[in-house]
Amino acid sequence: ILESFGLSEERVIIAGKHTSGNAPAQRPSMPGGKGWLASVKHRRDAAAVVSAVAGASFRTARVHALFAGLPVFLSYAAAQAVDAPFSASIHAGDVYTGGRHYHALLQNADFIAACNRCVMDFLSDMSPQLVNKLKLVRHSFPAPEKKAETQALKSGEPARLLAVGRFVEKKGFPVLVEA
Repeated sequence: ILESFGLSEERVIIAGKHTSGNAPAQRPSMPGGKGWLASVKHRRDAAAVVSAVAGASFRTARVHALFAGLPVFLSYAAAQAVDAPFSASIHAGDVYTGGRHYHALLQNADFIAACNRCVMDFLSDMSPQLVNKLKLVRHSFPAPEKKAETQALKSGEPARLLAVGRFVEKKGFPVLVEA
């Protein structure tokens, strides 16, 4: 949550103490039963973030959500509170396994940064009204100008392998090593 705003944990905690959980917070509405439940569940978080962003000593030029789940909800609420443009980044997990009720808020974004072409295509098919807002922003290194020379490995010889990423199960490092 804090990544979306660049706020310190202390600032959000302080903002939360000054914002009543029952006070009506400026917050987005999401369609469907799940959207309504998420709105109620995260009302206090939204109020704290809105309070922190609205009380900032600087003018907020843009609010950007780094993921298309709860950060979209909180970022959009903050953008409304300070009358700033809103944008979001969307990743594979957001599209394939994330809550669809959060996707409705993406219609309010100026632009949506998708991490790869598959994510763009899937989101375009699911929500055609977002096509003109989608921008491809890859998380990868640029391809080298000159292709490296490779040599075939001989069976049984040691090999050196470089992989870049977080060492978590979903990134597939065991599959890479096995391959």
